[in-house]
Amino acid sequence: GLSTALGAFLAGVMLADTPYRHELETDVEPFRSILLGLFFLAVGMMLDLSLVLRELVAVVALFAALMAGKFALIAALSRAFGAAPGTALRVGLAAAQAGEFGFVMLSLTSAAGFVPERFLQILLAAMIFSMLATPFLIQASDRIVMRLSRSEWLLRSLALHRVAVQSI
Repeated sequence: GLSTALGAFLAGVMLADTPYRHELETDVEPFRSILLGLFFLAVGMMLDLSLVLRELVAVVALFAALMAGKFALIAALSRAFGAAPGTALRVGLAAAQAGEFGFVMLSLTSAAGFVPERFLQILLAAMIFSMLATPFLIQASDRIVMRLSRSEWLLRSLALHRVAVQSI
């Protein structure tokens, strides 16, 4: 009674802990890039650009809320599990984007008709923008962390001092 996408996901989860895991990875590897490309192509084809342009303010607001909320949650969890402040901020920046599983959930929500199509398009556009912004956030993460975390300067200088002492 499951959808094919959910059934394939559950089968993959169940087979991931078996001794056949490495053989399955070897069999699937040649198709991985093609399937990933098809997945993102299908996601892009779902996007209605005219609606996104009409609702650009809502898309940007949802994008900012999604990124800020997920950043804060992941950075707080990382910090709670003992990471240094700078590391927690970097982890939050790197993982703040929407994930691929969110697209799957979005398509299931759309098929079931739980949410109006207008809101689904706005959410889809915000998720896509978050994935597009992530490489730039990761590239700028050192500068961002240095501005947000005062202790990061001290940790960096101590690390450089240790390297200098070891090299001498």
